[in-house]
Amino acid sequence: MPPPVRIGEANPVLPTERPAPRGARAIYTEFAPRGQAKPPRRIAAQHPRLRILAASIFLLKKLFNQAKPQSMRIIYRLPLMLLILLNQVFGLLILKALGLPMTWRHRFLNVGKAVFLGMMGIKIRLREGSAPREAAILMANHRSYIDVLFFRSATPQIYLSKSEVKSWPIIGWGAQALDVVFVDRSSKESRSASRAALSDRVQRGLSPVVFPEGTTTERGLLEFSPGMFYTAAELNVPIVPFVMEYSDPQMAWVHDDTFVSHLLKMLSRPAWSVDLYIGTPQRSSDGAALAETVRAWMLERVTH
Repeated sequence: MPPPVRIGEANPVLPTERPAPRGARAIYTEFAPRGQAKPPRRIAAQHPRLRILAASIFLLKKLFNQAKPQSMRIIYRLPLMLLILLNQVFGLLILKALGLPMTWRHRFLNVGKAVFLGMMGIKIRLREGSAPREAAILMANHRSYIDVLFFRSATPQIYLSKSEVKSWPIIGWGAQALDVVFVDRSSKESRSASRAALSDRVQRGLSPVVFPEGTTTERGLLEFSPGMFYTAAELNVPIVPFVMEYSDPQMAWVHDDTFVSHLLKMLSRPAWSVDLYIGTPQRSSDGAALAETVRAWMLERVTH
């Protein structure tokens, strides 16, 4: 027998609170106006569409509340990145088809760069020097594929890329619209032809972008490939050294990180910056001495 209950006391056996609402009542309670905690009777039967709508809103609200900020950045940044990429590629193809000079395409590309960097929250902080005014070989340390967006110059920039990129859809089309020099790194003849093509671009007032390390590294400098230094020395073409240092070293594309995983990591990053150092044009008739001068300048500014 349960103990007798006195007047004014709660029954120790029976529950003193109602169980939490379930189903349609839980959804209605979640979204009901203040002071109206109970749904009207037979709401599910009388308003089935309202029930579906309320359930959908309830689930979306819970999803957004539980989603991580990193995931939300990817959700809105990825479509914007694709939109910017398509706009740039087809815009460059149209400008080239119209026969407009590389200067126009360079300006159009710079607008796309600024929009992309703003969308990604990447800020470039110029720590030393200024953008070169004359055509030169722009040479920098290498942290990731996005480094090509950080160069500054008054003359149009052109790029050196592996030959496989030429056959890629969209990206390959954009590369051809920018007169990219393609090279097969496994072929000595292709490497020699690419150096000749780059020197020709400089004579036409364009500035080739070169990464003498040939690959990326998180800190410091790797050994330089000497080919472009000897080409610059033979043609008396200046080299302008650049150093780019990331505020977040994890943004470097290194080790076994795949392109997709690294891209998603960048898309989820809230904001970061790049410290940019620009040197003065370097000339020499001795390719080895030119390489030593450029490397010494970079070593004083890179993170070790």
